[in-house]
Amino acid sequence: MSKTKTWMPVYIGDYLADTMRLSTQQHGAYFLIMMEYWRQGPLPDDMDELASIVRADRKTWDKSIWPTIKRFFFKGEDGFWHQKRIDKELEHAQAVSNKRRDAVLQRRDRSSTKEQQNTYKSSTNEGTNVPDLNIQNAYKEGDTCASRASASPSPSHSYTSSLRSDGAAMPPRDVSAPGEPIAPEPSPDVRTQLFSEGLRRLRGITGQSEGKSRALIGRWLKAKHDDASEVLRAIREAADLRPSDPVAWMEAAMRPKPRAMTRDEQVRATWGNIEIIPGT
Repeated sequence: MSKTKTWMPVYIGDYLADTMRLSTQQHGAYFLIMMEYWRQGPLPDDMDELASIVRADRKTWDKSIWPTIKRFFFKGEDGFWHQKRIDKELEHAQAVSNKRRDAVLQRRDRSSTKEQQNTYKSSTNEGTNVPDLNIQNAYKEGDTCASRASASPSPSHSYTSSLRSDGAAMPPRDVSAPGEPIAPEPSPDVRTQLFSEGLRRLRGITGQSEGKSRALIGRWLKAKHDDASEVLRAIREAADLRPSDPVAWMEAAMRPKPRAMTRDEQVRATWGNIEIIPGT
């Protein structure tokens, strides 16, 4: 069943205004017919099937029900019975569902692009601009030229740029000097956001109490090794998609994914438990 058909809007004022003259039996039959229409589409021109839908025998249907509720429907060119209001609401529900799905897909695409950029940035910076701790220790403030001369620095580094002409050590670099990169602002507390926005969204789609919703979030945090951002992301997706069973959908999303094999594990899986010599 389509997710757009798991719920049906009922405008009580409009419904009562249109059905003031229906009997209790006719109200029940009309409502069952509307729910069938919402789930399956226009009604077939088969009186036996329609009587079966409303749980009535054919005689009662022909005499007491259909002659009265027939005025709410019209026969379409396709040979089925249609109702304008339900057709309009079905079209609107499908449009909302498509919009939410597109928003989720766009957010996933942005997230995937950001992860790729971060991975590229991390890989390009790996192994570069790594400070030589021996050189840093050799140039601590207060060291003399004689003490530095006895040190064993890496031949790839030169002392010339780090010493003044008189041989004294350069003063410690001012990390707040103009032109230096500024440390990023600390990220917001995702855990606090999870138990505010995430808790509110979870209660909205499940209808559960605050206590039960907090217990669910706690269980999912444990499953995700306390990664609050992952749990919050999944709750946001569930709130957008509106699955028929939000808790089951979230439980599936919280299951751990298989870990990708390392290069050594891939080699062993292909060639067996062989010794891998570094540099080969």
